[in-house]
Order: sequence, then structure tokens, then C-alpha cells
Amino acid sequence: MEIQTQKGISGKLLLQQQSFAQAVLLFLLFAYPVSSFLSAFAGVSSNVFSLAIRGLSVVLAGLYVLFLLWHRIFFVYRSSIFIFFFFWLLYLPRLIYDTQVNEAQLGIDSGLYLLFGIVLSFFLAIPLFVYCEYNEAKLEKHIFLIVTVLNVLSLYFALQQEEAFITRVGGNEKLNPISTGVMATLSIAISFKWIIAKKAGGIGGFLLLLANIGLGAVVLVLISTKSMIIVLLFFIFLLIFLQNTGFAIRAIIILIATILVFAMLVLLTNSGDLLELTYMRFVNVEGDQSSQERLDMIRGAIAQFQSSPFIGDFIEERSLHMYPHNVILESFMALGIPGGIVFLVLFFGFCLQTLRLALYTRLGILSMLAFIQIMLAMVSSSICFSPELWYMIAVVSSHSLNPMNWPAKRSSLALNIFPPDSQKSLHT
Repeated sequence: MEIQTQKGISGKLLLQQQSFAQAVLLFLLFAYPVSSFLSAFAGVSSNVFSLAIRGLSVVLAGLYVLFLLWHRIFFVYRSSIFIFFFFWLLYLPRLIYDTQVNEAQLGIDSGLYLLFGIVLSFFLAIPLFVYCEYNEAKLEKHIFLIVTVLNVLSLYFALQQEEAFITRVGGNEKLNPISTGVMATLSIAISFKWIIAKKAGGIGGFLLLLANIGLGAVVLVLISTKSMIIVLLFFIFLLIFLQNTGFAIRAIIILIATILVFAMLVLLTNSGDLLELTYMRFVNVEGDQSSQERLDMIRGAIAQFQSSPFIGDFIEERSLHMYPHNVILESFMALGIPGGIVFLVLFFGFCLQTLRLALYTRLGILSMLAFIQIMLAMVSSSICFSPELWYMIAVVSSHSLNPMNWPAKRSSLALNIFPPDSQKSLHT
């Protein structure tokens, strides 16, 4: 692989950094879902595996920091890095004050706030801001294997539950429906992408990828999570849009075939009731308990912001003692207008960088992971308990803002966006 190097850094060293950074990212994103199934199979409390995974995450990230310092690889200073640190400079005093002074009012253990907020979300995201030439094709293959195995395990555990195909279930007792939905969405999207890009490797590979799409679709309906269904539809339409006319026609044919395969699976499993439940979760928000609880939390968070709009009120929504499942609203609720605006600027920049990255790479795996976090930030995530959001903000920032990061061979769409002069400047 040809590596375009920064001044004073060899291509060999960047390849070593690439391998290290990708290992760190894979571990941070997927170690916990894997460990949740290991604990279920071993019959051991998931807390044991969870603590081990968190500890290994810190160790692995620490080793990566030592590698960067030893080889004198530092930040490429960009505005997103400064905004990131500025936001946490505002948020950390609020976090420490509410977990120490107002601990009795918290619904979640203060120790978990400090562990997930300061250690996992803040400190572990910092080294990911360092410039890295990620090999997206290799990373995509690794993630595909991981999520395919997790989908098989999710289906296995779901079938052990009596309510399977009747009401929504999770991957296992510790892996919630949204986390399971992320795995299913990635599996389907990557399979679909490989098929329309002629990377199936013959009729056998095509059938395997089609079966994998069917498997992911069944898991996605079993857990019945609206956000991931929306993300998947967005991925499919974006993949079709980024291909030429021939690919688009082939993609539509694949979609029709996939729908037919899925329809057969629905008939074989008698899961019509579950499909109706999934449909009703979209059209009847007031009748869905999960959606109604989130609406109540949003109303409460807005009221708290209105009660203290300049300095913020509290890190939790007070009535249900939970984060409001919308990170933008949570930032305004906890920090008031100043902190909310800072986060809004950071998040908006993250969205633009992700879109730019998706156009350049024809929805590469990093932009897929980032789009998923963007959706979850709106409906599920929190500032402290969603470290994956901060990891992807850091990765996309370092990957997209450094002009040397773009490969020589860009998509035809990306080449049409920028005039020749500006494309040439990216290499200089």
C-alpha cells in the first residue's frame, strides 16, 4: 500500500501506526459486545467481563499513546480538537460537582459517570485525534467478520427467549436492542455494498452475502429498533446514489431479491405480529412505551434548561433520573447556552466531516460508523455513557481534516465536486 507521509515520518512507521490505531479502534468499538456473549456462554456475571474489557481498553489506549510519544507523532492541530477540549473543560466541572455534591439526586451510580465520562469518553478519545492513515478496506473486512458472528449469536440467543417473534428482544441480557441493531445494520450495509460493487467473489459469495443480508434483517426486526432501521435505509439509498447507473440498476435488483428472501423468512417464522409491532412503533409513537418515556425525558430536559438557561441545571433529567437520550439537548440541559452552543458547533462539524468522508470513500466503513453515532446521538446516546460517539468524532476529525489522508484514487462523484486545481492542492 502506498503511504503519503507527513514531514519527517516514514511510510513504514505510518503503516505501524495504522495497524496499532485500527486495533485500538476495533477493540474500543466491539470488545464489549463480544464480551457480553462470552459471559453469557460462560455463565459468568457480565460485570466481570465488562470490568476486564474497560481495563484492557485503558491499557491498549495507553500503549498506543506511548507508541505515539516514542515516535514523536503528535496532533495535527485543527479546530475540532480545540472545540473538543473546550467542551470538556466546561463539562468536567459540572460532572464532578453533580457526582460529588449532588450524588444523592443521581439515578445512575456516580462512579459509573466518572469511569465512562472522564476515562472512557474523554481520555480514551484523545489519542484518536492524532492523524492516522486508516486502511478502510481492511478495517471493513474485520468489522464484517465481527458483526456477522455477533448477528449469528444474537439470533441464537433471541430464539431462546419465549417472546421471540412476538415482541422485541435484545441480543442477550446485557446487549440492548440498539447495540444489537448496530451490528445487524453494519452487516447488512457492508454485504449490500460488496454486492453492488462486484466484490462478492462469484455466485457462491453472492449467495452468502445475500443470506447474510437476510440474517441481519431478521435480527433487525427481532429487536425492532427504529433508529437502526432508518440508518440502514439511509445507507442503502446513499450507496445506490454513489454508484453509476449500471450499479444502481443492479442494486435495485438486489433489493427486490432481498425483500423476497426476507418475506419468505417472515412466513417461515410466523413473525407477522412482530412486523406489525415494528410498523406500529413508527406510526404510533404515543402508544409505544419506550418512545413515550423518551418524550417525557425530552420535555423534562427542556424544562430544566429553561429553569437555568445560562449555567445549566443537572447532568440527568430529574423526573426519570436518566440522561434525555439526545446529546444536544443534554448539553444544553447540563451546561446551559454556552456549553450547548460549543457542543452544537462540534457536532455540526462532525456531521459535515462525516458527509465529506462518505462522498470521498463511497460510504466507507468509517463514515458508516460515524453516521450510526450521529443517529444515536439524536435518539439514544449520552455525553458520558456513549464513548463510541467521542471515538468517532476523534477518528473522523483526524481522518477527514488532514488533506494528506485522501487516497490518490477518489470516487468519480468526489472528483466532480472539487475543481482540478483544488484536487491538486490536496497533495501539496
